[in-house]
Amino acid sequence: MALIDRLVIESFHCFDKLVVEGLTRINLVVGKNNSGKTTLLRYVAASRGTSGGTTEFMDSAVPNAQSLERLFLEPMGWGLRAYADEAVGIVDGRVGSVAAANETDRIRPAEIVARIRGSYRRFPVTSLGDGTIRILGIALACKNARGGVLLIDSLENGLHCSVMPRFWRFLVKTARELNVQVFATTHSKDLLESLSILHGESPELAQDVSVHRLTIGVDKTFRLSASEVGLALDTGMDPRGWE
Repeated sequence: MALIDRLVIESFHCFDKLVVEGLTRINLVVGKNNSGKTTLLRYVAASRGTSGGTTEFMDSAVPNAQSLERLFLEPMGWGLRAYADEAVGIVDGRVGSVAAANETDRIRPAEIVARIRGSYRRFPVTSLGDGTIRILGIALACKNARGGVLLIDSLENGLHCSVMPRFWRFLVKTARELNVQVFATTHSKDLLESLSILHGESPELAQDVSVHRLTIGVDKTFRLSASEVGLALDTGMDPRGWE
């Protein structure tokens, strides 16, 4: 799939007109309440519906057992399962793999279970913390959106600031390898600070991320690269445009 590099939104919900330019592999949408962040995701979903292609939408909630089951049981080879295994270890390195306990059982629902490294003991993945479940849900949604678009509302939900740099690294690499373009919203300054950390450690990964700031009443977003986010933070400016 060729990446979407520009959006022109006209007469869609709260937008009379909005132009979004300089889109990249991963696009983080920021702005104050009611600036239209989630509406922008809905526009992308609607436009993809008319043009074709795979689109996955994740809302702001941490996935429940049923959501994980749906995402996990979509056709997936062992190579793709490696993404799920890596995802559950981002928060807690002791967790080594996930599987469906009743995957071949057509009567009982397939419970998604996790396993501690070096142990055969399995337990429901939903017993893990919200951060691990959220990252697993994003990994599985990215897998299902392979060759298409993944839309995520409130990307930071459930994530502690200490895991965000590792999460950024995982998200960029996974999106690249599966040829997925990501549009996500956030209110989190921690998420932007961790993006700056990623740029300092791995600029070749951070170049695939851009930030697009919405301002109420303005018909064009303000774009920042990962390096510009870092510069803004270093000078005491808030890249979200908040006072």
